[in-house]
Amino acid sequence: LTYSLGVHARDVHTPKFSLEELTRDALFVTVCNAAAQEQLCAACGISAERIHLIYHGLILDDWPYTPLGPKPEAPLQLLFVGRLVAKKGLSDLVRALHRAKTAGLPCELTIVGDGSEQSGLETMAKWLCIDELVCWRGVVSREQVRQELLKADCLVVPSIVSADGDRDGIPNVVVEAMAVGRPVIGTTVGGLGEALFDETAWLCEPGSPESIFQRIREIHAEPQLAWEKCREARRLVERSFDALATARERAELFRTVGGAS
Repeated sequence: LTYSLGVHARDVHTPKFSLEELTRDALFVTVCNAAAQEQLCAACGISAERIHLIYHGLILDDWPYTPLGPKPEAPLQLLFVGRLVAKKGLSDLVRALHRAKTAGLPCELTIVGDGSEQSGLETMAKWLCIDELVCWRGVVSREQVRQELLKADCLVVPSIVSADGDRDGIPNVVVEAMAVGRPVIGTTVGGLGEALFDETAWLCEPGSPESIFQRIREIHAEPQLAWEKCREARRLVERSFDALATARERAELFRTVGGAS
């Protein structure tokens, strides 16, 4: 039997098995972000002809663009979705929320997901006297993630490179937020820079709570700019993250390389 191989960010940056052995006899290998592709090529010397970049995608009709309308004076609703692990940079976001409170910028943070860092993050929030501003939602369904996105004023993705070298690819929730028209604050660590850049997002420095706070303040102060960036972000999703188009790319690989009929 022949086989192909799909590789994600963690598989490359913190591999459990030999990438060279796994890829040696594969007819082709697909990766979901260019950063992982570059790392994979460096790690095992796979030829460019055998490795193919195919982004994760969305069924766009399931994620219609729903821009935020004018809102009465109310706390800015921040949202994080993902595993509560070191590479997600959650401690920087918690400190940024404290910075916003100190500056008199009303914000509330909803955290969706769970993980090994939750207990420490809860302790930090209490120590900084902002625990009343944080809602811990735990693991929820994909439909509930959609509802949280629609309620949010922005998604925050403060990713870093963890001590073991792990880093994000392009988390699905980033593309989902961009699809429905929610501002995204994030770093460009790992694969994030392939979706988040000046035209589509508010970029912050990895490991910098102050940088996150400044981007939060910009979104609050410049709603017209937020609208423009969100429109461009939706266009990017339509160009590069359409699941029907990426499925056709994968099917073509099986036809032309794998010999499927």
